[in-house]
Amino acid sequence: MLFRSTKVKVTMIGGGGGGGGANGCTFTSGSGGGAGGYAVVYLTGLTAGNTLTYTVGAGGGASASGGSTSISSGTQTITTVTCTGGGGGSASTSGINGGAGGTSTGGTININGSYGNVNPGSGGVSPFGGAGAAGDNAGFAATGYGSGGGGAFASTGGGKSGGAGKAGVIIFEY
Repeated sequence: MLFRSTKVKVTMIGGGGGGGGANGCTFTSGSGGGAGGYAVVYLTGLTAGNTLTYTVGAGGGASASGGSTSISSGTQTITTVTCTGGGGGSASTSGINGGAGGTSTGGTININGSYGNVNPGSGGVSPFGGAGAAGDNAGFAATGYGSGGGGAFASTGGGKSGGAGKAGVIIFEY
């Protein structure tokens, strides 16, 4: 990314974890996925025309962790800032823990993501809102950047899938 300013505020979050599924038994549930780690950093002393490198973490599919979001040096030298993705929720056959919240390092402000909930599990909510709700027959996907997907609840037999976590985001403000 090419900068035309000597200072910038960067707000970023890792991808949300996917919610856990429910196994084939009736009245089982998966837990929610965790929210991604969140960071704010104020970059000053930048050279206009220089670049930074960035990666935006993907949201996790059912029971999968979200991806990491980061910014690092390109032709501009900065301290690397990383926000890990939230953990995937547990399926009803593998435990009852909600997905762990992601972590953040290198920011001026670093905040860990919230854990996913259990029984039945809504996803961990990020500062952007929109966590996935637990759902009968399938968990709901998260809609807010970095939030976790909802766990599935099985009111009838058959395997049910957890909802997807939402991708992370990076916001540059000049």
